[in-house]
Amino acid sequence: MRCEPIMVQEKRWNYQPRRFLFRGYEQRVQRVLHSWDVAARWRRNARRYFEVWCVNGQRMRVIHDLQLNAWFVEA
Repeated sequence: MRCEPIMVQEKRWNYQPRRFLFRGYEQRVQRVLHSWDVAARWRRNARRYFEVWCVNGQRMRVIHDLQLNAWFVEA
């Protein structure tokens, strides 16, 4: 799987993605199914993962790189 960058436009509780742009389309998160953290390792920053269910029925894995403050979707 590869990670594609996204732009998070709105967060819930200041850390969960609520609304983001992916491939030019707005995705609205209906529900966060679960989340987990992965500690930094050699050549990889610490990350927070969110398994989300979007309003359009898609299930997606959203990743937040904590050191870079960058967001991605695993596609």
